[in-house]
Formats: sequence, C-alpha cells, structure tokens
Amino acid sequence: MSDRKRLLVIDDHVEITDLIREIAGADGYDVHTLNQSTRFFEQFEQISPDIVCIDIHMPDVDGIEILRWLSNSGSNARVLILSGGDPLFTKVAERIGEAANLDVRTLVKPFSLSDFRLMLRELPETATGAV
Repeated sequence: MSDRKRLLVIDDHVEITDLIREIAGADGYDVHTLNQSTRFFEQFEQISPDIVCIDIHMPDVDGIEILRWLSNSGSNARVLILSGGDPLFTKVAERIGEAANLDVRTLVKPFSLSDFRLMLRELPETATGAV
C-alpha cells in the first residue's frame, strides 16, 4: 500500500466527490470515492483511510450509522461531515461522533476550497485510519 495519506469520500453527488478527488489528489492524497453506501464498509476496511468524508444525508444510509460503525470498529480516521442540510442535524451528528471518540469536523455545503484544503493540511503526519 502507498505511504500517501488515504481519503475515502462518500457522497451521493458526483460533483462533490470529483471536486474532493481533484483537491485532495493535488495535495498528495490517495483518494477513493463512493456515490452509494453499498461498498463503504468494505472499502473502508480495504484502504484504511486517514480521513473519511461523509455526506450525512445519503439516500441509502444514515450518516449516524456510519459514525457509529466507525466508532465500533475502533477507527482513528478523521471524519469530515459534509452537509448542506439542516445545521441542527449536522451539529447533532458532530456531537454524536465526538461522544463516540471520533475526530469529527464539519464542512457545510457549499464549502470553500480553502476551508477544505485547510482541513486536509491539519491532519497530523502520524494519523492512520487503521483499525
């Protein structure tokens, strides 16, 4: 496996996953994207990402379910919650993730490219998504 930092993105909007792939790829990340949740758990275990970007409002899975799974799996990957929905729901999701001992950050859609890049660059060099 590459020594590049790994990023896994799950968002039902292809434009978002493509944009994140472009930005993170330019910053040296090995980026994997999904537009449906059917392979998320398998993909997570295969690549052991350093950062997971999740759209909290996916049509086929609840983002809270993903947060709980990450916690139960012992993941130490940073979680970026991407949401254009109700800010109250997003804040609740962030608090659930924090209560589950996850390193959770939130980006509200539409987010600025500079804010996304800043979050990528804040990742400690020693971070790993290994479980």
